[in-house]
Amino acid sequence: MRYYKSALLAVSFVSCGLFKILFTNKKNDEWYNQKGGD
Repeated sequence: MRYYKSALLAVSFVSCGLFKILFTNKKNDEWYNQKGGD
């Protein structure tokens, strides 16, 4: 049970990290495009 909990925590942590990276990249791309690609 302990191993299952730690594995679940690791998976959720990685998923959250990936989501933040993708979301940040998307926001940066939109800002970059609005600026005119300069």
